Amino acid sequence: MTEVCEYTVGLENAGIRLDLFLSKSSQKLSRSQIKNLISNKHVLVDGITALKAGQTLKRGQKIKIELPAPKKLNLVPIDLSLKL
Repeated sequence: MTEVCEYTVGLENAGIRLDLFLSKSSQKLSRSQIKNLISNKHVLVDGITALKAGQTLKRGQKIKIELPAPKKLNLVPIDLSLKL
């Protein structure tokens, strides 16, 4: 299940970069995660896919992030016979 986060650009954030705005607004995402989400087309600005992390924002724009569900890992334990 994907999680969706939505933000609105206020007057105090007008003119800053998209990745900077999202890193300030979202406490759970790093800038590198944000850049990956943008490059994988999971970030929308006013309903249009964001193409650049350095896109300058305007007051009133709506930002939507679609966080994909975490991938499930099939981890299998390995018996390591360690002699201490």
